[in-house]
Amino acid sequence: MKTILVLDDDPAIAKSLKRLLHLAGYRVITASNGSEGLAAARVEMPALIITDRSMPIMDGVEFCRQLRRERELARIPVILTSADMSAP
Repeated sequence: MKTILVLDDDPAIAKSLKRLLHLAGYRVITASNGSEGLAAARVEMPALIITDRSMPIMDGVEFCRQLRRERELARIPVILTSADMSAP
């Protein structure tokens, strides 16, 4: 079973994504910010990461930068999401 890491500071969004992905046959782990997400990625080595752009402590863009700096994590595909309609 492939693992997907979901990063979102909104518990309702994280829970919804977790439920949908689990129903599709994936193992899903969650984190509420980029720092927690990096720690989880190092331990779990997920097949895919879905991250929110706006989060406290470390946002999704900085999370992606940090992820790409680590050789073991740099090849993990990332989907960057945002509910903010004004985000670039």
